[in-house]
Amino acid sequence: ATVSLLKNDSDVDGDALTVTAGTFSTTKGGTIVLKADGLFSYTPKADFTGEDTFTYTVSDGSLTSTAILTITVSNVNVAPVAANDKISMPENTVFNATVSLLKNDSDVDGDALTVTAGTFSTTKGGTIVLKADGLFSYTPKADFTGEDTFTYTVSDGSLTSTAILTITVSNVNVAPVAANDQISTPENTILYSTISLLANDYDTDADILSTIAGTYTTNKNGSLNLNSDGSYIYVPKSDFTGEDTVTYTITDGKLTAKATLIITVTKVNHAPEAVNDAISMVENTVFNSVQSLIENDFDYDGDLLSTNEGTFETNHRGTIILKADGSYTYTPKKNFTGEDTFTYSLSDGSLTDIGTLTITVRDNGDLDESIGLNPVFADINVNLYPTKVTDDFTIEINSSLFTYCNIYSSNGQFIGKFDLNPGKNTFNTNGFASGLYLIQIPYSQGVIVKRMVKI
Repeated sequence: ATVSLLKNDSDVDGDALTVTAGTFSTTKGGTIVLKADGLFSYTPKADFTGEDTFTYTVSDGSLTSTAILTITVSNVNVAPVAANDKISMPENTVFNATVSLLKNDSDVDGDALTVTAGTFSTTKGGTIVLKADGLFSYTPKADFTGEDTFTYTVSDGSLTSTAILTITVSNVNVAPVAANDQISTPENTILYSTISLLANDYDTDADILSTIAGTYTTNKNGSLNLNSDGSYIYVPKSDFTGEDTVTYTITDGKLTAKATLIITVTKVNHAPEAVNDAISMVENTVFNSVQSLIENDFDYDGDLLSTNEGTFETNHRGTIILKADGSYTYTPKKNFTGEDTFTYSLSDGSLTDIGTLTITVRDNGDLDESIGLNPVFADINVNLYPTKVTDDFTIEINSSLFTYCNIYSSNGQFIGKFDLNPGKNTFNTNGFASGLYLIQIPYSQGVIVKRMVKI
């Protein structure tokens, strides 16, 4: 105090006045340090507000009197105390708080606290949406992991304080991303990869990727031999053309993803198969073909076949007039007898093969009327259908002179001998691999009829 408690006290005798000096407690727990001259210091109890009192004694040296000092302690607002907060969460998720940031904050005055609400950016590019009651949602930056922070403000309505929210974002393994692949290869060709199936795949965690190695059957019964580094060998099914697919799996060591390898197997043109022909005729006559040279020829791809049209000289100077459809007229050299030959070219429009027509020209006196010696008879009395089959094919025989047939693969391997009867002979293709087969049908005089069939 700068004014003595004696200031307003008096003595009628004019005696000098003093107060009882010392340190005293007030009625509300405060402390008074009082001097004899009436000056004093007062310390209220911590955080006390309201009215406090203290009774002091005045003396003239002989007599005393008491008075009361009333102290009114008014409230002074104290800033709130904001304590730091910590949370943790996985990456690429949203954290929705269920505990307010105000939970560990306080105000000595007991004032209601709020935080400054709004949408804020964190130090690492995340986003905080903060409500006044201290609840919030936090969205980290995409793929961010590590420690992020945000400073928020607490208010008691008058004064403020700040604290820091620390967010630990932990790494979460993310599955790799597998992209489909496309390749092409010619039919009946083994493909050795030059680019890994992993080349267009990725992992957001930068984990090392591998494929699940193994040998897989493709959608169209091809084969894929896959290595863990994504390299592979693809073998299409024999003679297959079109689109084939196979699904493969990649892994980052923990999680996996699937993708599809799409293989376009392109058609490769095969050369046609020209089967030799034989006819028999009488000297000094003209032979007009009954059967086209193409009749017993075959094209593996089903292409339309033609022969090299024109007028040609045979091996023994006879003349062939050949049409593109394989029909022909043969005129032997005058008085020629024996075996004459002519080589023709068979084309599918791109590739060719060579066939030979053998003509037996007989002397009038040597002509044997036996139909068994006539190759033309043999050829026109055998019918095979269809030439492209999936289940069965039929050899129809119109003579008892044919008793069996031999079947060979396209590379000349003997498959088997099968009995024939006059009429329709049906063959089931179960057990036959896909491909081209040669059917040879001999008869008693040594002439062989040839037919091709694709299975």
